[in-house]
Amino acid sequence: HGNPLDPRVLIASQQTAGRGRRGRTWLSCEPDCLTMSIALHRLRSQRAPLLTGLSLALAVAIARKLSQTVEGIGLKWPNDLLRHGRKFAGMLVETRLVDEYERVVIGLGLNWRLPAEVADALGGVATGLFDRLPEQAEREQLTGELVGALVDAGLHFFAVGFEDTAARWAPFDVLHQRPVVVLGPDLLEQRGIADGLGTAGLMRLRTDDGIRLISAGEVSVREPDAPGRPFAGQLA
Repeated sequence: HGNPLDPRVLIASQQTAGRGRRGRTWLSCEPDCLTMSIALHRLRSQRAPLLTGLSLALAVAIARKLSQTVEGIGLKWPNDLLRHGRKFAGMLVETRLVDEYERVVIGLGLNWRLPAEVADALGGVATGLFDRLPEQAEREQLTGELVGALVDAGLHFFAVGFEDTAARWAPFDVLHQRPVVVLGPDLLEQRGIADGLGTAGLMRLRTDDGIRLISAGEVSVREPDAPGRPFAGQLA
């Protein structure tokens, strides 16, 4: 069975019941989409860094890898990946305890390309990583590189925690110093200026009453003039 601490990767050729943040769905089908899950394990320890903010560190790892060859890569808090301001990928991270281990499952959904009719149906908020579908060999190579980047970033986070994630996030932050509306679960609005990341990946919201720290588990974010519903991990 191998070492239980070894990373495990599952790549789906078609996904009909994928989950995004806050119960949203993510549908995918080859060859236009990449959907995969990576399971990482670490021994449970009271001395181990907390995993709060892990999803942001993983998103940074993907952005840094892709920005080497693709222009316009950005990050929208908490972990949406954008190309030229439109979403092409999203992630969901879940944890559970399994015997003496802590299991972390990283789910990634990515559009290699997005057909025009689908983009139109989604109101122009989504796109693909590429305008044209890459050859299979190129897709396979990039998939392997993304798996490596995510595994390395996850294991690094296990060792050091959130550490320098905020600084690594900053160059890709598409909301930085822009006015945003934060919608809580009770639909109450908070308005302010996005001011980067605070402790453990909380968003710093600069308001007339000072800085507020916003938890990713409680809100969606959109710019004040953005039409339609909040967009956070949704393809269908």
